[in-house]
Amino acid sequence: MDEDRIGILNFASAKNPGGDFLRGSNAQEESLARSSSLYSVLFIHHESSFSKYKSMNLDDNGKLLSSPYHVGIVTVAAPNASIIQDSEAIRYAMKERIKRLLYVFEINQHDTLVLGAFGCGVFKNNPLEVALIFRQHLESNELFLQF
Repeated sequence: MDEDRIGILNFASAKNPGGDFLRGSNAQEESLARSSSLYSVLFIHHESSFSKYKSMNLDDNGKLLSSPYHVGIVTVAAPNASIIQDSEAIRYAMKERIKRLLYVFEINQHDTLVLGAFGCGVFKNNPLEVALIFRQHLESNELFLQF
C-alpha cells in the first residue's frame, strides 16, 4: 500500500481546533493532532480543511516513530444532532458533508480511507443512518470503485 494514498477523516470539533489535545484529551481528533503536524493547520483554519501529506510522527503512546509516514487528512465537523432537533436538516447536512469529504479524497487520489463513526459520539448522530449515507455515496455512479 502506498502510504501517500491513505486518507483519514478527522472528526473535528467545530469550536476547538484539535479538540482538547492540549489538555491531554485522547479522542480521535486529539490523537491526530498530537501524533502529526495537523494542529498547525487546524489552528489557522477554523473550518473544514484538507491537509495533504501531514507527517505522522508519533505512535499511539507518544513515542517517536523510526520512520514517519504521510497521509492526507480531511477535517470536518459533523452536524450536531444533540443540539439541532430537525432530523431532516441533520440528514441533509450529513449527506452534503459526507459527499464533499469523499470528493476531496478522490480529487487528491487517496483511495485507502480511514473513516469511522462520523458524528456518532457526542454529536449523537444515528450510526446506522451515517453508515447508510456513506454507503450511498460510495456506491454512487460518481464514486463507485474509487476507494
